[in-house]
Amino acid sequence: MEVKAFFEEQHTFLIGFLVTALAAGLLQLFGAIWTYAWILMVAAGFLGGFLVKKAGKGFLAGFLGVLVAWLVYFLIFSFIGPIWEFANVLAGLFGLTGMGFVVIILSLVLIGGLIGGLGALNGHFVASILFEKE
Repeated sequence: MEVKAFFEEQHTFLIGFLVTALAAGLLQLFGAIWTYAWILMVAAGFLGGFLVKKAGKGFLAGFLGVLVAWLVYFLIFSFIGPIWEFANVLAGLFGLTGMGFVVIILSLVLIGGLIGGLGALNGHFVASILFEKE
């Protein structure tokens, strides 16, 4: 398969998703040393959206890429740290009992996905200005 043919319409979403997920996973490692590392999720989405040819697919690639990266990050952290206890404390602050920690984790993951999706839209629109994409 030719390289140019691989980067045609049917593969750009997959490439954008993978680039966003990998970049988000790597950039999230800065969270241990920098409090505002979530801002880097915009950059991760930007990279993925820059590669996708359509705006809607670009948003979806950025959204799903950061969402998957944060889910993996939360799953890994749940095995090595007290994330469930922390989420229960936060859920208690909002008056959620029982499975309230699930609401907290899902809302954080959705917010991360929105950050990545909006970054991907920015990346797509910058690429469409620079390269005159559809």
